[in-house]
Parts: sequence; C-alpha cells; structure tokens
Amino acid sequence: MTKEKNKVRVEVAPWIEAGNFLRKRGFYPAFPPTSPYYGAELDELDERVESEMGILYPDPKSKVKPPRKIWIGTIQFGERTEKHWIIRLYGYKWLHLLKATAEEMALKFGVDIDLLIVREQPRKQYVSYYGYPDI
Repeated sequence: MTKEKNKVRVEVAPWIEAGNFLRKRGFYPAFPPTSPYYGAELDELDERVESEMGILYPDPKSKVKPPRKIWIGTIQFGERTEKHWIIRLYGYKWLHLLKATAEEMALKFGVDIDLLIVREQPRKQYVSYYGYPDI
C-alpha cells in the first residue's frame, strides 16, 4: 500500500493575473458595476473584484490632465475551477482592441472567453469632487 503525500498548491487569483495582464497592455482595472465606486480606477487588485472587474482605457480625446479614461467593459470571472470568462463590451469601437486582448488572455490563462456587446457606446470615467465616480 502506497501512502500519498499531502500536497500544497499555490495559485494566483484570476483577477490579479488578468488585471496585471491588462495593465501591461495599457488598460486600467476598475471597480465593477456592482460596486458603489463603479468605474473608479483600482489602486490594487484584491478580492473587491473577485467576480467582476471594470476595464478602463485612456480617452484619446481627453483634454484634461491627467487624461480621463473610457470605461470600455467589464470582465466576469467564473468560479476558481471554471475556465470560462465573459467580457462585457461597452461600444463597438473597442471591439477590435478587446478581441485581440481576449485572444491573448485565453491562450495565456487557458480559459474560454466570450465577448458580449452590451452597450453601443462606452461610458466615461468621471470623478466627483469627493473622489467617487460620477458615471
């Protein structure tokens, strides 16, 4: 009779991996629509976005400093064991950009990713006087 050894497995949460991946490609992780701070840029990747994370992208037409960002979508993560994510896209204009990024992510993380267009136009990132998003 062989005795199996107990195993310890360390994994990085998918929202941390995806958030860092997106940052390296010029995107900014944000609070999801389910958060009271939705649309605000995240300062760190943690369990506040464990099921869903917003995706911001620099607004090329922004005339303010620092430039405003456009909220172009959200990414929904399945349960830890699920290998299926959904990117909800805000605006047709960003389809080519997010599709290419999603294809890279699917290969890198070994997941299936569906792109779902849910709005015709993106939302803008606005921040009120108090620092909360005003979207």
